[in-house]
Amino acid sequence: MKASLHRLWAFLKRWKHLNDQVSPLALIANLRFMTWFLAMLVLMVGAGAWLSFQGATTLPPHQAEPLRLVAWLDLAAMAFFALLLAFRKHLVPEAKLGQIVPSLLALVCLLVAGLWSFLAQWFMPSVTLYALGCCFVGTLLLIRPAMTLLIYGLSFVAMSWALGQSPVTGLLLSTERLYAGFASVLGVALSLVLWHRFATAELLRIKVQAQRQQLEAQNQQLQNMAMHDALTGLLNRRAFEIQAEQAISRARRDGTSLAALMLDLDHFKRINDQYGHPAGDAVLKFTADVMAASVRETDLMARVGGEEFMVLLPGSSPQAALEVAEKVRQRVTHAPPALNTVWQVHISASVGVACFAPGHMGSFEQLYAQADQALYEAKRLGRNRVVQSAGCLSSTNPHNSDDLKPSTDRHAANVSPLHNIQPSQ
Repeated sequence: MKASLHRLWAFLKRWKHLNDQVSPLALIANLRFMTWFLAMLVLMVGAGAWLSFQGATTLPPHQAEPLRLVAWLDLAAMAFFALLLAFRKHLVPEAKLGQIVPSLLALVCLLVAGLWSFLAQWFMPSVTLYALGCCFVGTLLLIRPAMTLLIYGLSFVAMSWALGQSPVTGLLLSTERLYAGFASVLGVALSLVLWHRFATAELLRIKVQAQRQQLEAQNQQLQNMAMHDALTGLLNRRAFEIQAEQAISRARRDGTSLAALMLDLDHFKRINDQYGHPAGDAVLKFTADVMAASVRETDLMARVGGEEFMVLLPGSSPQAALEVAEKVRQRVTHAPPALNTVWQVHISASVGVACFAPGHMGSFEQLYAQADQALYEAKRLGRNRVVQSAGCLSSTNPHNSDDLKPSTDRHAANVSPLHNIQPSQ
């Protein structure tokens, strides 16, 4: 017995949890459904009032009076339903009134149906109208199970008492009360089935939606991993090339200038060999943070190699690109004390700068080649410095570009001469 009660209690707790989950959704569904539901009730009750008034004119006085009473009660119910219909937009789910309206509406419908059946006892003893009301409410309104039992229980008690006040007596009275009980039970069953189907469908929809959101988040994460370097969080080379091509095409179309920085950490292999890969990873992360803090949010940053980084500066002049490159180089060279306290590592960087003038017809490959050649020259001249390609110089002063002679270095094929910027002390 104790185990059975425990299982029953666990079942009721699960049922309550299920109801708590779907109750707000059921309330919203009821309020959306209420427009045509109330309109249908207004028409039905209004038609019943009109028929009752018309029938009262053809009956003897002792029979016409109860029928007129039915008509006036129909008019009162119609006024109530019309009032709810007029103010339905104000019955928001968060309001206390909006939360009780569906239950109140169900109770009123059952009481009206019971009243019709009660008054019909003087003409044709039957509880058919009450039974129809139970089916009508049970199949159209979403009501919590506990409230359903309360509403149908109250309506049955009222109907059973009202039948006792009617002229019906004896076996016929017992039979009508039994039929009223069957109708109430049928209404409860229909309401519970409707609620359970709604709750099951909504929970399935919520579960599917949650799984879809989870898949979208995982896809976004995979896409982010495919486009970004796992260590530094910057774009990887493939993603950088795609976005850089788009930026170059946009600059060509808009007639704006564009610059690129290529940075390489000096003697990075020594850092890994002497201090280990954790120190090398810390240096790479620090360099990425320095670059992110030194450029605009609209600029593109990427880790294009082991210790090589690249920045694309749309709309930047050669002078502005040079200043950014020098700022990045100095910040990398002056590593924070925390980095040096742990590993006592000293780092520096060489930077190559390449530029496209407004109206250029270059491609990303050409810009990359110019920046790479400028970086190679910075390495050749002693590292820890910024070197700007001659394309940047000609963009700044095109009238003097003829004085610049091509480099004879083996890496200078199809690349303009280079301009060395000595590191500031």
